[in-house]
Amino acid sequence: MPGFRSAVYIARCMHENATFKPLVIRYDGNEASAHELDLHQLGESIQGFAKVFGAAGNLVITGQPTQHLDALSVRVVAVPVPEHHCFEVWAVLQPIIQSKELWAAVSGALLTPTIAYILSRRTKEEMKHLSDALTLVLKGNQATTDKLLSTVEKLADALNPSVRKALSPIGRSCERVELYAGDEHVQSMDETTKAAFAARTTQVADHSSVYRGVISAFDMSTGVCKVLLDGDVETISARVVDPVFSDPNNPYALSMASKVSVRFLAKHEVDEAGKIVKLHIFDTAEDIPEV
Repeated sequence: MPGFRSAVYIARCMHENATFKPLVIRYDGNEASAHELDLHQLGESIQGFAKVFGAAGNLVITGQPTQHLDALSVRVVAVPVPEHHCFEVWAVLQPIIQSKELWAAVSGALLTPTIAYILSRRTKEEMKHLSDALTLVLKGNQATTDKLLSTVEKLADALNPSVRKALSPIGRSCERVELYAGDEHVQSMDETTKAAFAARTTQVADHSSVYRGVISAFDMSTGVCKVLLDGDVETISARVVDPVFSDPNNPYALSMASKVSVRFLAKHEVDEAGKIVKLHIFDTAEDIPEV
């Protein structure tokens, strides 16, 4: 009875590793209420969730963002569902459930908020929730928290197509998808969430402009950062591609350290509404006269 042995194995791991919580994908409403789901839609959705879970797990375990399945250090597997609510799929990340090491406990604690952020609409409030969760797990190590935040955001952008696949049954075979970590409710995704990801297409300007703003959450190993433009109240995602970004005391690091505005040249990336959602910074502009 392979299924029975798998269930016993999961139960034993949960008993031995208190931090382990299986990821529960619950499809609610429409056909799912009768414990049915269109198989094509289910397959597409599971592929999307598997990519998100695997990429997030790889990040919190290795610290390295990657989407390539053959490069992942984790394996996402389906496990038996003890009791169905509407229509459920259970999944676990094998390296976390099988390990009793301290790093596995930390990785397990980081995994849920990371996945929740990737699957969210990524508002300012949701970013603060992720930041608070990471700060708590990392015991106030702000440098590590800031670096992980910028890496998670970059990975989240790259995983948009996978999230769209994960949410594909919404409005069709089901009304919404609920994500649980064990018994803990993590995320609720409905038509509004699905529409937000469907509309998340951007366009990069073909010319550069001069901007002034304060750099924050600057990762000197990748150039990923945040920018608060002068006169704005919300930060914008950015990436510095200026070759000096990794040099000590470069202008971007000094702006972050002193919280002083710096002028720079960048190409902006806008969404369908014309709102700037990202800046690609390739040089400072202190020598360019202001107009």
